[in-house]
Amino acid sequence: MKLLNIQIRNFRPFYGDQEIEFSDTALKKVTVIYAENQSGKTNFVDAFRWAFYGKIQGEHPGQIVNNLALSEVECNETVTGSVRVKFEHENNIFELHREVTDRKIDVDRSEHIADSLKLDMIDSDGRSKERMSPNVVIKRIMPEGLHQYFFLAGENIQKLGEESSREKLQSAIKVLMGLEILDRSKQHLRGKVRSQL
Repeated sequence: MKLLNIQIRNFRPFYGDQEIEFSDTALKKVTVIYAENQSGKTNFVDAFRWAFYGKIQGEHPGQIVNNLALSEVECNETVTGSVRVKFEHENNIFELHREVTDRKIDVDRSEHIADSLKLDMIDSDGRSKERMSPNVVIKRIMPEGLHQYFFLAGENIQKLGEESSREKLQSAIKVLMGLEILDRSKQHLRGKVRSQL
């Protein structure tokens, strides 16, 4: 999977529309996101986690829609928070879009009223075909257990090199490469089949 673009609208601390194109040229293959502490880097990583899996690891995981955007509307009006991720996988272009809509109840409260998840595959002519089960396709492309190795804040990267992470990392690589079925087959052969033979 190669990330191409992310569009964020009224998601957590990100007010209004924000967009980042990820570098994918031969000379510039890396995009670096740099910011001071407490300025939204973890929330930026959470935007990917939320788009793909509907989960937030940062503080206040139930608060998706931006507070400033909610403060600007009248009571009973709604605001939508969303994340759209465009990525390439196996020579296909996909666009994943998750959004949530909240209604303002009063100055300090809002209620969640709707959410949606949509995954489109973009044809070579630019037209999109909606995929019927986005969760199944996402699980096939990047199983949820692997998100911690792809969508992590910079301060957590040092944990990947620690001895305690070695086994978890090996397991994740097997899942990513589809090799965990071989391990299960090996264990099955050693156990049941061996005793029967």
